[in-house]
Amino acid sequence: MSRSKKSQIDAESIKNMNSSENLAANAYIGLGVAAIIPCFIESFISNGVSEEVFFRGFLTKRFGAKFGINSGIILQAICFGLMHNLLFFATGINVSFRHSY
Repeated sequence: MSRSKKSQIDAESIKNMNSSENLAANAYIGLGVAAIIPCFIESFISNGVSEEVFFRGFLTKRFGAKFGINSGIILQAICFGLMHNLLFFATGINVSFRHSY
């Protein structure tokens, strides 16, 4: 598949995404500045809670039991950092120490 075909999205898919009420961004269309607080609340609840439960709850307990509590916490933190940085790299955003200065 050529690069140009890979990056193209058909018009029907775009129309479906724009009309879908399931997309978080579409829930706040037309609210302007009034959408900021509800967006933050939704983000903190949906992202923050799920990450805390998975990383700090699930992984830390398993890694701590297997490798010891200090090593388990460090390993969980590495997984947490890798997961977030991999998301940035996957989307093409340059995030690294060499780009920070």
